[in-house]
Amino acid sequence: MSAGPRWVARTGIGELGPRWIARTGIGELGPRWIARTGIGELAPRWIARTGAGALATLALASCGSSSLSPAQIRSRATKICTATARRTGKIATPASPDGGLVFLNRGIAAIDREVTQLRALHATGTARTAVDGTAAELAALRFTLKGLHASNDPVITIKTLERRLAPIEQRTNAAWRKLDIRACVTA
Repeated sequence: MSAGPRWVARTGIGELGPRWIARTGIGELGPRWIARTGIGELAPRWIARTGAGALATLALASCGSSSLSPAQIRSRATKICTATARRTGKIATPASPDGGLVFLNRGIAAIDREVTQLRALHATGTARTAVDGTAAELAALRFTLKGLHASNDPVITIKTLERRLAPIEQRTNAAWRKLDIRACVTA
């Protein structure tokens, strides 16, 4: 029985695609990769075999754990964003358009690390909005890098990035300011 695409549709895993794609940077391959590899057919059997053990592990892991307080989130996010600012501050501004790829790659690596660490805080509410906004900024940078690799005009590509980032940065910065986490506000 070919349950792949139907299983994907029934479970709603296809709805996770864009978030997973943005988080992993794998590109537009998510749902197509699931269908092409047949992992959708294996998933129900895998869940049946490992589901009980995974559920028990999840239950034990969540025992006694609690979410971070706003003060803890503020403190940890400030440390994370300060470290990222130090790393990105060390990236030399390119003197020519050819240096743009290296510049963008290094910036993406630093921000990717930041987003991973911020997501590990498991923030909710406004903090989650701020983290998601930072992740959206990262996705825009990756999209731009993809365009540059596809030999798009660098000037147009960077201007498009600026237009795309402006509203994202505005919303994200507003969330960080509301949380009083100034270290995460981008200039």
